[in-house]
Amino acid sequence: MVSQTIKDQVALDNLKSFLQKNALPFKDLKLEGSVYLTYPDDQQQLIASGGLELYDTYALLRSVAVEQDQRGKKIGHQVVHDLITKAKSLGIAELYLLTETAESFFESRGFKRIDRELAPTPILNSTEFKNVCPVSATCMVYKIGFDS
Repeated sequence: MVSQTIKDQVALDNLKSFLQKNALPFKDLKLEGSVYLTYPDDQQQLIASGGLELYDTYALLRSVAVEQDQRGKKIGHQVVHDLITKAKSLGIAELYLLTETAESFFESRGFKRIDRELAPTPILNSTEFKNVCPVSATCMVYKIGFDS
């Protein structure tokens, strides 16, 4: 499966519609300072997505979604793998995320649960942390190794 990087407002609007349909936050997404990957099927319909909000050497993992009828096919694993690879190529040292429903999925991908207040200030000041996700959401981090 090949991802496409969002480069224009029309593609971002399509992603927002996809995320809304999959009950994920979408209103605060913006192109500037972010990288979003989308995964279309053979008919160019979105079946998966994922994104990174970039904050110097940190990034916030956002918008990881897989269409309901495509779940269980390891597509989410591919999305997270691609996002980690992209983050590494951008010099990101740590990936953070908030989740209310997918803690075990992200743990199986190498993310570790941490206390929310231990996230770096730029991440804590993101709209995701300040306004979008409830304080009950699980905070997780993935430390990217640069030795390989």
